[in-house]
Amino acid sequence: MKYPVVAKLNEERIQNLVETVNEIGFTSEGLIKEPALFGILPVTLKYRYKVLIECGIENVSPMLVATYLTLLRQRSIEELKTSQILPQHINVENRLAGYMTQWPTSLTTLINEDVNKSTLFTLRLKIIQRYLELVLDLTKEEFYRGISTYPTTKHRPLAYINESLKILQSQIAIPNHKIKSNLYLLHADPENLKNIIYNFKNIGGIDIKEVIRMHPKLAVKNCQTLLDIRKVLEEYNISNEAQRRCFDIYTLGPETVRERLEKAKSTPEFSMFFTHPRFLKMIHYNKTAMKRLGKLYANNKKCLSLNILSGSSAHYEVFEKAPGDRLEKNHYFTGNGIWAEERNKNIETVQLKNSNNNM
Repeated sequence: MKYPVVAKLNEERIQNLVETVNEIGFTSEGLIKEPALFGILPVTLKYRYKVLIECGIENVSPMLVATYLTLLRQRSIEELKTSQILPQHINVENRLAGYMTQWPTSLTTLINEDVNKSTLFTLRLKIIQRYLELVLDLTKEEFYRGISTYPTTKHRPLAYINESLKILQSQIAIPNHKIKSNLYLLHADPENLKNIIYNFKNIGGIDIKEVIRMHPKLAVKNCQTLLDIRKVLEEYNISNEAQRRCFDIYTLGPETVRERLEKAKSTPEFSMFFTHPRFLKMIHYNKTAMKRLGKLYANNKKCLSLNILSGSSAHYEVFEKAPGDRLEKNHYFTGNGIWAEERNKNIETVQLKNSNNNM
């Protein structure tokens, strides 16, 4: 079989692909005529179609999408015009730059070379680099280091990069230096970002825009996934306070969260922490917590706390190496359902009452 990937596709994947193909204006027959498209993820297919449109190709066919990488990387703009894939009259540089809306008005020239000798891939990359240099003060070295780490940025539609940046800067108010140090934010889908802001709204009562400023990774999470995680947490009666103390729980998948919560309920050493405000940290760092629990029990250390099970490695190592069964009197769980700090408080209350009675 020339395209073995077709045999590996399940019904859901085929359905998603057909929906995407129809969404961009292709027919199902076009998909069959270009079976190479079956090997492309639906979102990648949509982006490639959008990029070709941005470049000025007027009649984007399934065949052109299937040969996208060849068109962009191996054929010059001059060759594409000669073969009539690109219209002769089009100024590709100006067209591409037009999708970015925050250029300084004083800027007159972007590329100081013959654009027609360049490939679409190279031209797009130079425009993205120049734009981010002006908008984010991103150096050329930082840019190329960033796309080396996040290579799919090179194939994002320019309009998406532009709109996502505007939302991140204007609506969410993420500082430029934070966007520079987290260039994966360029992958954020603008429509998904809007959904997060207007439909997801908050975590534990904290405005989602504020949360994203602290935890930028959430900007690239699918909004529906975030809603599904919230639903799981509500099912298990996880408090808003617990969510506020562990925003990173939303970086996991909903089924992962459910599985870990269910496992915690059936693990006595974990279930006793279920209502504790820092409980979700143990769910987030589940593998670490389980590993530490096993090692500590093997060493006959049974007065455990969330600080020990899900805290820093340094804190854990001090506890593991320390003699005895506790690190600090106010930071361990006695195993009988009473927190040490609560027990101490109760003791102090009783002592105070006894003292008053003896007066």
